[in-house]
Amino acid sequence: MLLVLVIAMVQARYFLSIGILSAAKNFEQRQLLRETWLQEVRNNSELRAIFIVGRDANEAINEACQAEQAAKGDLLLTETPEDYYQIAAKTRRAIQWAFPGSDHLLKCDDDTVVHVEQLVEDLNQFLLYMGAFYWHAAAIREPWNKFYLSLKQWKRATLPNFAAGCGYILGSALGNYL
Repeated sequence: MLLVLVIAMVQARYFLSIGILSAAKNFEQRQLLRETWLQEVRNNSELRAIFIVGRDANEAINEACQAEQAAKGDLLLTETPEDYYQIAAKTRRAIQWAFPGSDHLLKCDDDTVVHVEQLVEDLNQFLLYMGAFYWHAAAIREPWNKFYLSLKQWKRATLPNFAAGCGYILGSALGNYL
């Protein structure tokens, strides 16, 4: 049986969208990025960036995030609980925000420094999936480890090859598919 995947070609409005995962309480981290490398993003109409922020257990922090969004306009406030184990849900929100409408997505964390000019130059070589890859990584079976996978969750001894979570780039074909 032959499976054919057809992806609708959408005219992208942005060359690069940057989804920055940030904990709700990280106000100072976000402001530091705004004052540094995000200025280069803001000055280029083909680039855009947003902080993806979850819901904190402390309602005062959530209210402060709402005020920050009203003032800065660069937060995507989600109902995802702020928890390390919810990173995949926040990453999914970054993908939904970026595609369609972007040629590329850089997913990174709020402790990342991006050399924007170099990144744009590298992306002009049309990369689909770029990052620090792990090849044939062993599934971690120790329940105390934050990366623990039970045999029920993943039966194989090794994981599929993947780019590390600290930062990676998806091209639009893959992003629209996801």
